[in-house]
Amino acid sequence: MNVSKLILIVDDDYVYKLVTRRMISLCCSNAEIIFAENGREAIDILQGMIQGPSQRLPDIILLDIEMPEMNGWEFLRAFSSLPGQAVKDIKIYVASSSIDDLDRERTRIYPAVKELLVKPFSVNKVSGIINGGS
Repeated sequence: MNVSKLILIVDDDYVYKLVTRRMISLCCSNAEIIFAENGREAIDILQGMIQGPSQRLPDIILLDIEMPEMNGWEFLRAFSSLPGQAVKDIKIYVASSSIDDLDRERTRIYPAVKELLVKPFSVNKVSGIINGGS
């Protein structure tokens, strides 16, 4: 049996979150999902988890780039300043509608970012990410 995965979806698009939740439920019945509307809320959630004695950190973060208050790039800079030992096993997938090669290059600056996914992506892609592939 697969161990339950905790997934943090950071995006301000209601429809994207709804569709992604559905895709995850189709391929990974053992996944738990939490949501953040922007990078600031996501950082606050992560800091709370790090400080909480029994809180489990996400295994995977699906991160949008264009969001109000704190965008994906600002989130990645803030994420980089979190305690390394606490967040070292979190895999981040930047989920964007951007097809700009500069964005792909920019993700390589951050070791936690495993891939830039161009929206929309398939159930098979989501399944591969959650079940250990990509």
